[in-house]
Amino acid sequence: MGRKYFDGGDTNYTAQLSEYAGGISYNKLPPEVVQRAKLMALHTIGVSLAAADVALSERATKVATRINGGSGGASTAWLGGEKLSATSAAFVNGTVADMLDWEDCSWTGHPSAGVIPSAFAIAEELALDGRRLVEGIVAGFEVYIRVAMSVQPPRDFNHNKGWGLSSWQIFASAAAAAKLLGLNNYKTNQAYGLAMLYTSLTSNLTQATMSDAYHYEQGQNALSGILAAYNAEEGIQNLTDGFDIPYAFAEHLTSDPQRAWLTRSLDEYLLLKILIKHWPANMWVQTPTEIVADLAREHSISPESIASIVIDPPTQFRMHFYPEGFTSLMEAQFSNPFVIASVLLDPVPGSGWYSKENLSSPKVLELAAKVKP
Repeated sequence: MGRKYFDGGDTNYTAQLSEYAGGISYNKLPPEVVQRAKLMALHTIGVSLAAADVALSERATKVATRINGGSGGASTAWLGGEKLSATSAAFVNGTVADMLDWEDCSWTGHPSAGVIPSAFAIAEELALDGRRLVEGIVAGFEVYIRVAMSVQPPRDFNHNKGWGLSSWQIFASAAAAAKLLGLNNYKTNQAYGLAMLYTSLTSNLTQATMSDAYHYEQGQNALSGILAAYNAEEGIQNLTDGFDIPYAFAEHLTSDPQRAWLTRSLDEYLLLKILIKHWPANMWVQTPTEIVADLAREHSISPESIASIVIDPPTQFRMHFYPEGFTSLMEAQFSNPFVIASVLLDPVPGSGWYSKENLSSPKVLELAAKVKP
C-alpha cells in the first residue's frame, strides 16, 4: 500500500478488509444473506417510524435541516419525508433509528443505526438500485462486526479502556458508504483511516448521566462515516493501513486488541449472527422482559396480582429504579424495573412506554418498585 512509517510488522489487515468489502457482489450473496439484509433494513426503518412521537425525533429533524442549510437534496428523512443531503439524512435517520433502542442486538452495539441510514442515503443520492443497496448493507455489517470485535474482546472487560460503542460505530457507516460510492480498494482503505480520525473519544458520559444524547451518537457516526468516504473519494495522500498501525485506532480502546478478528471468517457472513430486538429497550434488558412477558401471557398473570418479581442474577447497571419517576429515555430504556412494569401494563410495545406521562406514571412506578435483584 506504499511506504511504511512505523515499525508495526508486516500485517495487512486493512488491505484485506478493504479488498473483501470491495468484492461483495449481489450475484454471489447467498439468498439467506440477502433476506437478512432486507429484514434488517425493514426493521430499522420500522422502529424509526415508531419513534415519530418522541420529542427528540422532531428535534433531530430540525438539527438535520440546519446542518443541511434548509431543505433540499436527494436523500429522505424517514419521519417527515424532508429531502436532504446524504449526510444530513444519515444524521437524522441514524438518530431516530436508535431512538427507541429497538433496532438490532449484537455483542458490540447496534450497527443497524449506522449501516441502514447511511446505505439508504447514498443509494438515494446516486439513484442506485436495490441490488447495489443490499451490497452496501452487507459490506457495512460485515466490516463493522469485525472491526468492533477486534477492539472489544468477548467476555473480557479487564483490558477495556471504556465502553467504546461510539468509537467503532462509525465503521458501519463508512464501510457502507465506501462500497456504494464504488471506491477502489486503496480509497476504501483510506476511508477507514479517515473514519479513525473522525471517530468519537471513548466515553461513558452518556451512561454516567443517562442522557438522551446517547441517541445522537448514532446519528453523528452515520454522518461522519459518509464524510470519511466522501473525502477518500475526492482524494487524499497516504493514510492507509490504519488497522495495522499501533495506536492508530485499536490501542486507544483496549490494551489487548484482537486484530485477527479483522479478517476472521471472511468466508462466512457474520450478519446472520446479529439478532433483532423484540422490545424497545437496551439489549441487556431484553431477556428479563421476554421472560416476564411470556409468563404473564401464558399464565394470565395480571399486574395487580404480582407481589414481587426477582431477577436472579440481576443484570449489572440495569436495576436502577427511582420512586419519583424517570427523567430521560435512556434512563428508562436501561432499567429492568421500568421496562418490565411497562410491558406488564401495556403488552404492545411502542413510543408510549417512554412518554413524559409514563416516565412518572404512579401505576408504572408502583409496579416497577416490585422488581428486585
